Amino acid sequence: MAGNSKPKPPFQDKPLILQVYEWLRDSIYRGEHKVDDRLNIDKLSQAWGISKTPIRESLNALCKDGLVDYAPRRGFFVKRLSYKELMDVLELREALELYCLYRYFKTYDRIALMDFLSRFESTFTSLRATGSPDDYLDVDADFHTFLVQSTGNQQIADTYRVLDTNLRYMRLHDTAFLKELAGATISEHKTIINAILEGNRKLAMYALMEHLDSVRERFTRIYASEKKSE
Repeated sequence: MAGNSKPKPPFQDKPLILQVYEWLRDSIYRGEHKVDDRLNIDKLSQAWGISKTPIRESLNALCKDGLVDYAPRRGFFVKRLSYKELMDVLELREALELYCLYRYFKTYDRIALMDFLSRFESTFTSLRATGSPDDYLDVDADFHTFLVQSTGNQQIADTYRVLDTNLRYMRLHDTAFLKELAGATISEHKTIINAILEGNRKLAMYALMEHLDSVRERFTRIYASEKKSE
Protein backbone atom coordinates (compact mmCIF):
# COMPACT_ATOMS: atom_id res chain seq x y z
CA MET A 1 0.00 0.00 0.00
CA ALA A 2 1.05 3.60 -0.47
CA GLY A 3 3.35 4.98 2.18
CA ASN A 4 4.32 1.63 3.70
CA SER A 5 7.77 1.37 2.09
CA LYS A 6 9.14 4.69 3.32
CA PRO A 7 12.78 4.73 4.52
CA LYS A 8 13.45 4.12 8.17
CA PRO A 9 13.12 7.35 10.18
CA PRO A 10 16.20 8.71 11.98
CA PHE A 11 15.22 7.55 15.48
CA GLN A 12 16.75 9.64 18.24
CA ASP A 13 17.37 9.49 21.95
CA LYS A 14 13.79 9.82 23.20
CA PRO A 15 10.95 7.35 23.86
CA LEU A 16 10.39 5.16 20.82
CA ILE A 17 6.59 5.45 20.93
CA LEU A 18 6.85 9.26 20.82
CA GLN A 19 9.29 9.10 17.92
CA VAL A 20 7.07 6.74 15.92
CA TYR A 21 4.02 8.89 16.68
CA GLU A 22 5.82 12.05 15.48
CA TRP A 23 7.19 10.31 12.39
CA LEU A 24 3.78 8.99 11.33
CA ARG A 25 2.06 12.29 12.13
CA ASP A 26 4.61 14.36 10.21
CA SER A 27 4.56 12.00 7.23
CA ILE A 28 0.79 12.56 7.02
CA TYR A 29 1.35 16.32 7.27
CA ARG A 30 3.86 16.11 4.42
CA GLY A 31 1.38 14.22 2.28
CA GLU A 32 3.48 11.04 2.16
CA HIS A 33 0.42 9.14 3.37
CA LYS A 34 -2.67 10.18 1.44
CA VAL A 35 -6.28 10.19 2.58
CA ASP A 36 -7.64 6.60 2.73
CA ASP A 37 -4.12 5.08 2.55
CA ARG A 38 -3.81 1.97 4.69
CA LEU A 39 -1.09 2.14 7.35
CA ASN A 40 0.09 -1.46 7.48
CA ILE A 41 1.68 -2.27 10.85
CA ASP A 42 3.51 -5.37 9.59
CA LYS A 43 5.11 -3.55 6.66
CA LEU A 44 6.06 -0.53 8.79
CA SER A 45 7.60 -2.82 11.40
CA GLN A 46 9.68 -4.62 8.77
CA ALA A 47 10.72 -1.43 7.00
CA TRP A 48 11.78 0.33 10.20
CA GLY A 49 13.25 -2.65 12.02
CA ILE A 50 11.18 -2.11 15.18
CA SER A 51 8.46 -4.07 16.93
CA LYS A 52 4.79 -3.68 16.11
CA THR A 53 3.82 -2.43 19.58
CA PRO A 54 5.07 1.19 19.35
CA ILE A 55 3.59 1.45 15.84
CA ARG A 56 0.19 0.17 16.99
CA GLU A 57 0.17 2.47 20.04
CA SER A 58 1.17 5.45 17.90
CA LEU A 59 -1.62 4.71 15.43
CA ASN A 60 -4.11 4.49 18.30
CA ALA A 61 -2.92 7.90 19.49
CA LEU A 62 -3.36 9.31 15.99
CA CYS A 63 -6.91 7.93 16.00
CA LYS A 64 -7.60 10.00 19.13
CA ASP A 65 -6.10 13.04 17.39
CA GLY A 66 -8.43 12.55 14.45
CA LEU A 67 -5.77 11.90 11.80
CA VAL A 68 -6.28 8.14 11.50
CA ASP A 69 -9.30 5.80 11.44
CA TYR A 70 -9.47 2.14 12.48
CA ALA A 71 -11.72 -0.34 10.69
CA PRO A 72 -12.17 -3.79 12.31
CA ARG A 73 -10.54 -6.57 10.27
CA ARG A 74 -9.17 -3.97 7.82
CA GLY A 75 -6.72 -1.98 9.91
CA PHE A 76 -5.67 1.67 10.16
CA PHE A 77 -6.26 4.27 7.45
CA VAL A 78 -5.48 7.95 7.01
CA LYS A 79 -8.75 9.63 7.89
CA ARG A 80 -10.93 11.59 5.49
CA LEU A 81 -12.56 14.39 7.49
CA SER A 82 -16.21 15.00 6.71
CA TYR A 83 -17.39 18.53 6.01
CA LYS A 84 -19.25 18.51 9.36
CA GLU A 85 -16.11 17.44 11.25
CA LEU A 86 -14.11 20.14 9.51
CA MET A 87 -16.63 22.85 10.39
CA ASP A 88 -16.77 21.63 14.01
CA VAL A 89 -12.97 21.88 14.29
CA LEU A 90 -12.95 25.38 12.80
CA GLU A 91 -15.77 26.52 15.09
CA LEU A 92 -13.97 25.32 18.21
CA ARG A 93 -10.72 26.81 16.95
CA GLU A 94 -12.39 30.20 16.52
CA ALA A 95 -13.90 30.08 20.00
CA LEU A 96 -10.55 29.24 21.62
CA GLU A 97 -8.43 31.72 19.68
CA LEU A 98 -10.83 34.64 20.13
CA TYR A 99 -11.11 33.90 23.85
CA CYS A 100 -7.33 33.73 24.23
CA LEU A 101 -6.82 36.95 22.29
CA TYR A 102 -9.43 38.80 24.35
CA ARG A 103 -8.48 37.40 27.76
CA TYR A 104 -4.69 37.61 27.40
CA PHE A 105 -4.43 40.57 25.02
CA LYS A 106 -1.92 42.55 27.10
CA THR A 107 0.38 39.62 27.84
CA TYR A 108 1.66 38.77 24.36
CA ASP A 109 5.43 38.99 23.88
CA ARG A 110 6.13 42.00 21.64
CA ILE A 111 9.48 40.64 20.49
CA ALA A 112 7.82 37.38 19.44
CA LEU A 113 5.14 39.33 17.58
CA MET A 114 7.77 41.35 15.73
CA ASP A 115 9.47 38.10 14.79
CA PHE A 116 6.21 36.79 13.35
CA LEU A 117 5.86 39.95 11.28
CA SER A 118 9.32 39.34 9.86
CA ARG A 119 8.58 35.67 9.18
CA PHE A 120 5.36 36.47 7.34
CA GLU A 121 7.20 39.03 5.20
CA SER A 122 9.97 36.60 4.24
CA THR A 123 7.45 33.81 3.68
CA PHE A 124 5.52 35.94 1.20
CA THR A 125 8.73 36.64 -0.71
CA SER A 126 9.64 32.95 -0.69
CA LEU A 127 6.17 31.87 -1.79
CA ARG A 128 6.20 34.25 -4.74
CA ALA A 129 9.66 33.07 -5.76
CA THR A 130 9.22 29.30 -5.42
CA GLY A 131 5.49 28.64 -5.30
CA SER A 132 6.09 26.27 -2.38
CA PRO A 133 3.72 26.75 0.57
CA ASP A 134 5.82 24.85 3.13
CA ASP A 135 7.33 27.87 4.91
CA TYR A 136 3.97 29.64 4.94
CA LEU A 137 2.21 26.61 6.43
CA ASP A 138 4.79 26.48 9.22
CA VAL A 139 4.61 30.14 10.23
CA ASP A 140 0.81 30.17 9.92
CA ALA A 141 0.49 27.20 12.28
CA ASP A 142 3.13 28.58 14.65
CA PHE A 143 1.38 31.94 14.93
CA HIS A 144 -2.03 30.55 15.80
CA THR A 145 -0.46 28.17 18.31
CA PHE A 146 1.42 31.14 19.80
CA LEU A 147 -1.88 32.98 20.40
CA VAL A 148 -3.08 30.06 22.51
CA GLN A 149 0.08 28.83 24.26
CA SER A 150 1.03 32.31 25.42
CA THR A 151 -1.89 32.15 27.86
CA GLY A 152 -0.01 29.71 30.06
CA ASN A 153 -3.28 27.78 30.49
CA GLN A 154 -2.31 24.14 30.05
CA GLN A 155 -5.88 22.89 29.69
CA ILE A 156 -6.53 25.28 26.81
CA ALA A 157 -3.16 24.42 25.26
CA ASP A 158 -3.86 20.68 25.44
CA THR A 159 -7.28 21.09 23.84
CA TYR A 160 -5.81 23.24 21.08
CA ARG A 161 -3.00 20.74 20.46
CA VAL A 162 -5.52 18.15 19.27
CA LEU A 163 -7.22 20.79 17.14
CA ASP A 164 -3.87 21.85 15.73
CA THR A 165 -3.15 18.29 14.64
CA ASN A 166 -6.26 18.40 12.47
CA LEU A 167 -5.62 21.97 11.33
CA ARG A 168 -2.10 21.24 10.09
CA TYR A 169 -3.45 18.28 8.14
CA MET A 170 -6.34 20.30 6.72
CA ARG A 171 -3.96 23.02 5.58
CA LEU A 172 -2.42 20.51 3.17
CA HIS A 173 -5.73 20.51 1.27
CA ASP A 174 -5.46 24.28 0.95
CA THR A 175 -2.20 24.34 -1.00
CA ALA A 176 -3.89 24.74 -4.38
CA PHE A 177 -5.31 28.03 -3.15
CA LEU A 178 -2.21 29.32 -1.38
CA LYS A 179 -0.34 30.98 -4.23
CA GLU A 180 -3.43 32.91 -5.28
CA LEU A 181 -4.53 33.86 -1.77
CA ALA A 182 -1.22 34.09 0.12
CA GLY A 183 -0.94 37.85 -0.23
CA ALA A 184 -4.35 38.44 1.33
CA THR A 185 -3.86 35.76 3.97
CA ILE A 186 -0.45 37.05 5.02
CA SER A 187 -1.88 40.57 5.09
CA GLU A 188 -4.61 39.34 7.44
CA HIS A 189 -2.02 37.97 9.86
CA LYS A 190 -0.04 41.22 9.74
CA THR A 191 -3.19 43.21 10.53
CA ILE A 192 -3.81 41.05 13.61
CA ILE A 193 -0.22 41.40 14.81
CA ASN A 194 -0.05 45.16 14.25
CA ALA A 195 -3.32 45.66 16.11
CA ILE A 196 -1.92 43.79 19.12
CA LEU A 197 1.30 45.80 19.00
CA GLU A 198 -0.74 49.03 18.86
CA GLY A 199 -2.85 47.95 21.83
CA ASN A 200 -6.06 47.94 19.77
CA ARG A 201 -7.92 44.95 21.16
CA LYS A 202 -11.14 45.62 19.24
CA LEU A 203 -9.34 45.75 15.88
CA ALA A 204 -7.26 42.66 16.69
CA MET A 205 -10.39 40.68 17.62
CA TYR A 206 -12.19 41.79 14.48
CA ALA A 207 -9.19 41.03 12.25
CA LEU A 208 -8.78 37.56 13.75
CA MET A 209 -12.49 36.81 13.32
CA GLU A 210 -12.39 38.00 9.69
CA HIS A 211 -9.32 35.84 9.02
CA LEU A 212 -10.88 32.71 10.53
CA ASP A 213 -14.09 33.34 8.58
CA SER A 214 -12.09 33.51 5.34
CA VAL A 215 -10.44 30.18 6.23
CA ARG A 216 -13.86 28.62 6.76
CA GLU A 217 -15.10 29.95 3.42
CA ARG A 218 -11.98 28.66 1.66
CA PHE A 219 -12.41 25.13 2.96
CA THR A 220 -16.11 25.24 2.08
CA ARG A 221 -15.11 25.93 -1.53
CA ILE A 222 -12.59 23.08 -1.44
CA TYR A 223 -15.18 20.58 -0.22
CA ALA A 224 -17.72 21.85 -2.75
CA SER A 225 -15.27 21.39 -5.63
CA GLU A 226 -14.29 17.90 -4.40
CA LYS A 227 -17.97 16.93 -4.16
CA LYS A 228 -18.57 17.96 -7.79
CA SER A 229 -15.64 15.87 -8.99
CA GLU A 230 -16.82 12.70 -7.26
